[in-house]
Amino acid sequence: AAKKPKPALTVTVTAPRRTVWPVSFSAQGSISPWQETSVGAQVGGYPLIEVRVNVGDHVLKGDVLARIDSALLQADRARLEASYAEAEANRLRAVRLQGSGAMSEMEILQYVTKARMAAAELASKRLQLRYTVVVAPDDGTIGARTATLGAVVSVGQELFRLIRQNRLEWRGELTPAQLASLFAQVLDPRV
Repeated sequence: AAKKPKPALTVTVTAPRRTVWPVSFSAQGSISPWQETSVGAQVGGYPLIEVRVNVGDHVLKGDVLARIDSALLQADRARLEASYAEAEANRLRAVRLQGSGAMSEMEILQYVTKARMAAAELASKRLQLRYTVVVAPDDGTIGARTATLGAVVSVGQELFRLIRQNRLEWRGELTPAQLASLFAQVLDPRV
């Protein structure tokens, strides 16, 4: 059997050149953000105690935009820390007694489970506390602000819109006749 030749790719190399088009167009269009990011509340039911930015302000990634009142969450965290400390101490005592017959395996498992649940609740509360500080997810400019000092926010509520990287786009609109003329210019080998 004769070997078939491998298909060859052809490559044409050309140098870029500058060309002046003899036709100009007038176009209308809108200028809008390249990308916008919605910055919202990730914890709800608490009032905004600080709003640091306004529309037009430039921010950097990680800058604090607003703060949500964390006093009740901090009180809950303190209560959960005490609850976790108690549950962990009981777990350690139960584990030390394992195998001695002083406690059943079921009782030991209950203490271990209570300690794990207390640790999970505490971790959840710490995360909620972290979310009371609303930060910029990227560099950009504040394009809209709905955050109002003293307003009680809900989870997912948009507080700001951020124009990412300060980039705007112009989206020009051409008529069908302008498009046809443009394609004729592009496809004309004399240009």
